[in-house]
Amino acid sequence: PLHHWSRELHRRYHGLRLRAAETAGHTRLRLRWAGPGADLLFLLTSHFPACLPAGPAAPAAAADWQPCAPVDAAVAGATLVSVEKVPDDRVLVFSLAAGGMVHSLRAEIRPIAPALYLCGPDDEVLFALGALRQRLLRPPAKHLPENRTGRIDPLPESLAPFLAGHPRAEWRSRLVRSVRRLSPTLFEEALTRAGEEAPAETFAARAAEVCDLAYREADRFYLYSPVPWPEGDFPLDPARQVRLSSFPLQSATGWECRESRDFGPLLALWLDYTLRHQAFHQTKGELLRRLGERARRAAGKIHSLELQLAATEDAGRLKQRGEIILAGLSR
Repeated sequence: PLHHWSRELHRRYHGLRLRAAETAGHTRLRLRWAGPGADLLFLLTSHFPACLPAGPAAPAAAADWQPCAPVDAAVAGATLVSVEKVPDDRVLVFSLAAGGMVHSLRAEIRPIAPALYLCGPDDEVLFALGALRQRLLRPPAKHLPENRTGRIDPLPESLAPFLAGHPRAEWRSRLVRSVRRLSPTLFEEALTRAGEEAPAETFAARAAEVCDLAYREADRFYLYSPVPWPEGDFPLDPARQVRLSSFPLQSATGWECRESRDFGPLLALWLDYTLRHQAFHQTKGELLRRLGERARRAAGKIHSLELQLAATEDAGRLKQRGEIILAGLSR
């Protein structure tokens, strides 16, 4: 979906002029536009890295937003000329032009070490944002893209020999890690189309087919869930039980399906549910932690009282014997 989302972002923001940038800590950047475009948020948290317009699906209000002087100095007033996804990587590149120069804002939307870099015309890093290793304080002199060599193309002639060298039980983990463009959702779709016991050559052909379908131009988009879309509760894991696609998924036969001509509304629906799902479970986790602490304290007090009670069980008998002894001594 990030491939199609980059096109949607280009459609929405192309030609807009950047008015100002703001940050909130080391994990949030907000771009504000001198025009009708909604603020654009970059969330660089490892549990949910994202780039999305502010609105119902995004937490826009925060008391700790501060002007981002390095970004303002470099590109305030610049015009967004393109948004592109880096092939075979979860990186979005926003190109901003002003004064005959083009700067690039590179957002690494990865679950591990998400980050954002503002680079000058010669790829020198002017600003960096991201919690890991305090990137904000020590950006590298030059932006160096991650080395992803060794990954194979999603072609039958490349996939079949690769599959033949590994047990079937390892196909999913190895393919998703080693094959360009092949996501877990596309793997499941290829497996459904090929069949559980299909030979390597058949599965390779189906995997190449679904990778090609996923990156074609699309005029329809689909949001699948195994149960009706939840409105007030959170029965679905948004990372594993919701599937966004640019073509009909045979692997989701029997699932609830929402269809749209535009990718944005379906993504906004998924993002809204994901953010509310995470907020709910964070609150739930905090409440459970507090209840657990109180339960442990209460259990400690009960144990102490039980010990005290056990120590006083013979008090009456001992008192009676003591009185007998004293009476005998007084004679």
